[in-house]
Amino acid sequence: MKRKAILILMTVLMLMVGAAYAQENNGMPNAMFGQGFSMPQMPQMPSFGNTSGQAEVTLCINADGEVRVKPDLVNLSIGVAIEKPVVSEAQTEASTIIGATIDALRSAGVAEEDISTGNFSVSPTYDYSQDNARLTGYRVLHEINVVCRKTEDAGKLIDLAIGCGCNNGFSIEFASSQQNEAYDAALKATILRAHEKARTACEASGCEVIGIKSITENGSGEHGYVPVRYTVKDSESAKGSMPIMNGEMTVHASVEIVYLLKTK
Repeated sequence: MKRKAILILMTVLMLMVGAAYAQENNGMPNAMFGQGFSMPQMPQMPSFGNTSGQAEVTLCINADGEVRVKPDLVNLSIGVAIEKPVVSEAQTEASTIIGATIDALRSAGVAEEDISTGNFSVSPTYDYSQDNARLTGYRVLHEINVVCRKTEDAGKLIDLAIGCGCNNGFSIEFASSQQNEAYDAALKATILRAHEKARTACEASGCEVIGIKSITENGSGEHGYVPVRYTVKDSESAKGSMPIMNGEMTVHASVEIVYLLKTK
């Protein structure tokens, strides 16, 4: 290592002596380093910072907006849970009940494309009353999703499914066939709100908006209607069909806009 360091030091010293010699002789060839030797030129370092001398002035505005629409669709979840000592028996009974439910829904006017499988699972059941868990059978859960295009019929369809033997997973969620249009309206209202906030901020600070640097869309358009779950007991305690009140749903949008400013 010491020998290597000495060699490097000697090389550097020789280069420095050669450079000094060439400068004193107006760039004449250096006999020590060979014909036409010259020291390499250092590259020019890039400049950093704003070369114009003016700092960019920006204003970041966050805004939210929403519109309320009346839902015209109801997404239903309907299911059955069966426990039997033998898994094939549980599957057969669950399939029979779901098959009868689908036939009844179709007869009630629900289109085939509006019925789909939502969940199907098979899980073992155990008895934990003793020290060691004992296998007692199997639980089959079968759920279907149903799109009800007449909100006033949602309760009737739930009652219909219960009458066929469904006993698990009842829930409803309201939706709108105009979801995209409602979100577009909410997004436009949100951007206009952001412009208003930027105008107010500029008036108070003595600045002027000269452009927009970026727009970030944060909203997903999901509505704020909470799904409602029902049980067989709820339906049995109700008089007539299950009462379903659709009310209104909220479609939300959110944006972040960065404005370019100049001082007045």
